[in-house]
Amino acid sequence: MIIPAGSATLSFWLNITLAGGNGVDFLTASIDGVELFTALESDVGSYNPWTEVSIDISAFADGGTHLLSFDSTTTGPQMTNFFLDAVEISSQAGPTPGDMDEDGDVDAFDLAQLLGSWGSYEPCPPYILADIDQDCDVGAFDLAILLGNWGP
Repeated sequence: MIIPAGSATLSFWLNITLAGGNGVDFLTASIDGVELFTALESDVGSYNPWTEVSIDISAFADGGTHLLSFDSTTTGPQMTNFFLDAVEISSQAGPTPGDMDEDGDVDAFDLAQLLGSWGSYEPCPPYILADIDQDCDVGAFDLAILLGNWGP
């Protein structure tokens, strides 16, 4: 799945209706192998009835492709029941790189601001708006990013 750049939240509903009692059954939610959530069979009281779980996944909201997985291990002789429903990723897109005035368009106004800030900065200030790639130098790479996002 592609998670757009900006901020993002993974949400789902979880219901643990029965705990096996062996102390080792679990359910995990992961993105790209990074474990974000774990429910243990001992959590049966916390997730019965259905309970919504929301997890900030903004660290993965980079416009790239990611693998979301839910994994569970249950062992016998009694089983734990983990039920999931309504899995959703919602995202709030951040500003388009190069849209320095955040008007929804990368245009001549943004280009003028970039050109007006052209050059290297030493020592590097905490944030230069026109330094899109944040390398303390407003230059060709920043211009390429801006031009690559030109338009609405």
